[in-house]
Amino acid sequence: MRRLLFMVIVLLTFCCIPQKELKTIEGDLYYEWLKLGNFYGQPDSVLANFKTLMDSVGYEGLMKEDSVFAVYIKLLDDNDLLVAPYVYVMTDEEKKLLLYLKPEDYKSLNHFTYKELLANNQKVRIVAKVDSLVDNRFVCKELISVDVMNGATLPQRSKFKLEDYR
Repeated sequence: MRRLLFMVIVLLTFCCIPQKELKTIEGDLYYEWLKLGNFYGQPDSVLANFKTLMDSVGYEGLMKEDSVFAVYIKLLDDNDLLVAPYVYVMTDEEKKLLLYLKPEDYKSLNHFTYKELLANNQKVRIVAKVDSLVDNRFVCKELISVDVMNGATLPQRSKFKLEDYR
């Protein structure tokens, strides 16, 4: 009888723990010309150099130099996202999101190329359940669907020309 009572108490305790509610986002794969997400795709030496710097300077030292960068790196480090793959997603509300993915989910997205999608007048539609990190940065908990459909892949901007900014 004690075991049964103990098991009921344990089950009730776990059932009463508030679960973070996941948000569902939907949008199109978006290509940035400058990607500043984390150390994904960088040589191991770059990450090793950064970790050496962090060991010598620490987050407090980095905060003195660049507080915004330090807070962002700390957030990524605390959530084990320093080397996680990521993509940009443009929602229907014209919000640009940074979506961190599991490597197995990223495999279903990394074979698409901007040139190919643009040439075929196609875009990639993504639906995912996500957990919010901060601002417009999310962690994908479940990739619900990845669909190729007709439409323009964003952005369709011309190449950067210095003459346009004189």
